[in-house]
Parts: sequence; C-alpha cells; structure tokens
Amino acid sequence: MAGPPTKASPVTKQLGKHNILSVKNLEVEYPGAPVVRDVSFVLNRGEALAIVGESGAGKTQTLYALLGLRSPEAVYKGEVILAGRNMNSLSPAEAAAVRGREVGMVFQNPGPYLNPARRIGSQIAETVRVHTGLSREAAERRVREVLEQVELTPETVRRFPHQLSGGMQQRAMIAMAVSCGPELLLMDEPTSALDAPIRRRHIELIAELRREMGLSVVVVTHDIEVVRDIADRVIVLYCGRIIEEGPASVVLNNPRHPYTELLLSSAPSVHKRGQRLRAIGGDVPRPADVPAGCSFHPRCPLAAEVCRSAEPALRGKGHRAACYFSDKLPLDRQEPDNSTTTGQSL
Repeated sequence: MAGPPTKASPVTKQLGKHNILSVKNLEVEYPGAPVVRDVSFVLNRGEALAIVGESGAGKTQTLYALLGLRSPEAVYKGEVILAGRNMNSLSPAEAAAVRGREVGMVFQNPGPYLNPARRIGSQIAETVRVHTGLSREAAERRVREVLEQVELTPETVRRFPHQLSGGMQQRAMIAMAVSCGPELLLMDEPTSALDAPIRRRHIELIAELRREMGLSVVVVTHDIEVVRDIADRVIVLYCGRIIEEGPASVVLNNPRHPYTELLLSSAPSVHKRGQRLRAIGGDVPRPADVPAGCSFHPRCPLAAEVCRSAEPALRGKGHRAACYFSDKLPLDRQEPDNSTTTGQSL
C-alpha cells in the first residue's frame, strides 16, 4: 500500500519524542456555563484514545478544542500542545495549517463538510495540494491511493456527495482526513447512523488504517465496540470532567466509577445478545445546572452526603476514578444503603 506524501513539515520537527498531544487543565466555558472542566491527558505516539460519555458530557467540545476550532462566544483556558504548539494561542490561520498537515479530522455528519457542488476527487485533491505542495498530477495519484485505502472505487473521484451513501460519504471524509499523511487522526462518532454490517466494516477499516499508517487516534464515541476494537486507553467524561480513565481493557472489564459501569451496562453490544440492558435514570444536567459535589450524585445509586458536598478527585495509578465508593462496585454486589444514599429520586 502506498504511503502518504513525504514532504517534510517544519511543524512536525517540533513534536516531542514520545508524546504527540498534551492537554493540560483544558477548560471551555460559554457565558455562565462551563462545558469542559479541567481536562488533562497525554497521548503517546501510535496510541488510540477513546473519549466516551452520554450526549452533553462535553466530548465533542473537547475534540474541537484539540483542533483549535474556537467558538467566538466561548472562553478557552489551559494548554493543548499539538505539533509543538499551543492550539489555544494560535491564530485561525495558524491553527488551520496545523489541522491540515499534522492532524486529520472526521466529523460525525459528513454532509456539511463535503461541498455538494464539487466532485469528491476534486475536494480531496485540493486538500492535498494546499497542505503538501504536491503538483496536480501527484495530488490526483494520492487521491486514488487514499480512496483505495478506504475501499472506495476509482469512479468515486467523479461522483458528487449526493451520489454516495452515508457510509460512502463517511469513508470519503476519512480519505480526506488521511490524505496529507497526518500523524494524528481525530474522529467524532465515526460509526453513528450506520447499519450493523457497514458499521462493523468501518471499525475494522479504522483499525487497519491505524496500523498501516502508524496513526495516533482520538475517537469520541458512544459505540463500545469501537472502544473494544480500537482504543488502547479510555477517558470517561461527565459534565465536562474526567471521572474515570485507564487502559481500555481494564476500564471495560473493571469500571471503578458507577457512571462508567452503568454506561457500559446500558450500551448495546454483540456480546450482550439476549441480555436486558440496564438504563441510567435521569439526564445529564445542562452545563449551567451542574450540581455541587460529585456531578453524578443525583443519578447515582451509591450517592451519600459526602457526594453532595465535595467533588471527588481522580484517584489511582494507571486506572483512576473520581468516586468515593469505588470499592463498592460492581453495583449488583450489594444493595445501596437507603439511609445514606440519594438514589434516583433526586
């Protein structure tokens, strides 16, 4: 399989030896409403990180902050060191240059990001030429290479977006994202709205691209199969804050936060055929209405007075959780003490 363009990038030379991305105390706040709260993590080269949580947990806002896609209404704090630069301090043009060459992005809904009036091949070729400086002929060769990598036929170059199925549009977006040979690939719900066979093949394709291109990956997903098959590590977000993180196999098999356990229990999976899924009572609070203490306590079957009064810190080495009662998990091991817990009536 042909490789990406080999033109050297001066930005790439600023990358650290082991880390491709470093996030420290990231905060994103809209007027009166924090949506990302004190998020910190490091992504090693070649590593795949999954960020999971319900809608409204702050996953996509975190992903956009990594890209330097800044909303004019929001206030951004902390550091996002990507390609040796703090994305929070770059101008829009500087951030766009880093996005185009050093990092690729696959958005959840490809429709708004594909120009309906231009052919797929033309759109990908323009991305390649702008960010790599390749000639028209070389860019067209690269387009054919990446379309083959994502299992789209050569005829796709002449098609318009409306002539492609949803799954094919998603693959075209993946082709565009990897066309300039980035080291880092960011993905927002890459398997949403796909039927089961296509979804399964998409997961396999992402895993294959990661191995063949040596990609580091950050994926936001509701899909536990994506986490199981692609991720090395997992971050669980709730109300914009990390409440659990650790190796993917450890978190999936031994969650240490009640929210993570309930989230995993409520997610459909091929491994749960015939099993009843567990529901999580209540909803994620709006950013302006996050409760004091542990933000999950109104929905948590283990919640006690301390959970309402003080926010727990992330504790542990390697596998960390922000919960006072991690030792009481799994939840079906014992019944909650109604005299000290709030239950789901709050």
